[in-house]
Amino acid sequence: MPGKAETEHRPASQETGLNSQPSGVRCARSGRSIAAVTKCRLVSRTKGTVVVASIEIPDLKPTAGLAACAGAAALLLAAPDAFAADLPAAVAKAPPPAQAYDWTGFYLGGHAGLALGNSNWTARATTPGTPAVAGSLDMYRPPDGFYESGSWLLGVQGGYDRMLRNRLVLGVEADVTFPTFPDLSGLSTGGITRFTLPTLGAATFSETMLTSGTVRARIGYAPGHWLFYATGGLGWTYDSQDLTRLGPGVDEPRRLWRFGWVAGGGVEVPIAPSWTVKGEFLWMGFPTQTVNYPLSGQRISSDLSLQQFRLGLNYRFDDPARPAQDAPSRFVPAVDSFAVHGQATFVDQAYLSFRSP
Repeated sequence: MPGKAETEHRPASQETGLNSQPSGVRCARSGRSIAAVTKCRLVSRTKGTVVVASIEIPDLKPTAGLAACAGAAALLLAAPDAFAADLPAAVAKAPPPAQAYDWTGFYLGGHAGLALGNSNWTARATTPGTPAVAGSLDMYRPPDGFYESGSWLLGVQGGYDRMLRNRLVLGVEADVTFPTFPDLSGLSTGGITRFTLPTLGAATFSETMLTSGTVRARIGYAPGHWLFYATGGLGWTYDSQDLTRLGPGVDEPRRLWRFGWVAGGGVEVPIAPSWTVKGEFLWMGFPTQTVNYPLSGQRISSDLSLQQFRLGLNYRFDDPARPAQDAPSRFVPAVDSFAVHGQATFVDQAYLSFRSP
């Protein structure tokens, strides 16, 4: 149904906006008496469409201008759809683009992984003229569920990232890693070998990692919610070496610090508000060090190379530059809470002695 129209005549200085009626006509008379102009504004609201027309009609008599205005209003009310069809279609605004994840801020988390590597060693007697003996240790130990041993590792890490406007991410990270329980040979991530010394006879030499860590710089690029990065810096280990003479059963344990380099790369992605998960590979290299074994009269020189595959979980503290609501995720919808649970159970069993019949 066409809307109603109302016609008013007001001076131009009092012309105002639309009235509260569905349709309205505003007319104003302006000019001198010898050159009068009638201004009309026609408004029609029909079926959710608003049509506004503004015309000026020169006339010599006020009554003639008002009559022309009334005729235009009648035309607008009689055929509002024809006027509406000539209007440009409304353009819907596109929704704002999703905000890419901001990697700026501090974080703290943990990691688990697998380590493997090798150590090349050379044993030389302190007595001149004695030939040297050389070999290599395989540092990988297969996992054993019963003894909870093998070359598995657990650790913690923390750091800070800064994302630039071009989505280049610069950061620094430090971590400490601990091996699992030792196996029956006393090894976790380590190796053992048996050889014969010209002056001592049969002997074994072993080395196992007690703990390790890194201090690294990170540089990466973050397309969307993913972060691809390279990393490198300082690596260190605290190891235990052991030289045992099998004949007399003389055992000489030694502890040593190793310092070297570390390099690698990884990928990280948010999985829930403030939580990200990452996978990375690290290659660690340590130069040759010499350890003296005075009871056996030997000096053993060895290097060390380790490769670690890690899966980590980080909690990223909110940064003022990033909206606090969430980190968009491709895997888990945004929720108000997120829980991570880890548990380790140790059981020690014993029984009283008894006489066997």
